[in-house]
Amino acid sequence: MNERMGRNRPTVLATRGIAVVPAWIPAVTELERIDYVDCFQMATGQERAAEEWARALLGDRADAVQRFLWVGLLGLNIDRGASADLVAGWRMVQWSLTQVRLVTSSRGLHVNLIVRCGDGSVSLATALHYRRRIPGLKWQILSALHRRLAPGLLHGGAERLRGSTDHRGPSAAPPGRDRLRP
Repeated sequence: MNERMGRNRPTVLATRGIAVVPAWIPAVTELERIDYVDCFQMATGQERAAEEWARALLGDRADAVQRFLWVGLLGLNIDRGASADLVAGWRMVQWSLTQVRLVTSSRGLHVNLIVRCGDGSVSLATALHYRRRIPGLKWQILSALHRRLAPGLLHGGAERLRGSTDHRGPSAAPPGRDRLRP
């Protein structure tokens, strides 16, 4: 499924389903099996490091709405603290200048968020593996809300970065983030 979304804002291209998402997504998830996957991509004209994008999209710490959705409704394990290895409570397990992979899980779900950037665009991909049936059914219902909110995350992140003075550009890695970490 492909959709174009946007009103007087940059268009966000949305794809959903293993057959249509970019091939780099399944290649980096390390999930046992992908039961749900989507990708939202937007041209921004901005060259920033992937970690900057991840923090601009999601924040350093999960806010009350994020905690309600992720912990309250999905039962995901989200860390309350802030550290260099966390983005909105998600563990950052891989990073490079152009890509960050965040992971969390619950008893029934294993979730990867991947932020990828380059050539003046940013992508946010979500991949899930259902380890149990009920959380998978919950996600199938909540994924419609996720797909409605994701374009706003991209637009909001781009606006935050446009107003930011912390521009490292494509040639400089965020502090301590100069390689892809397994």
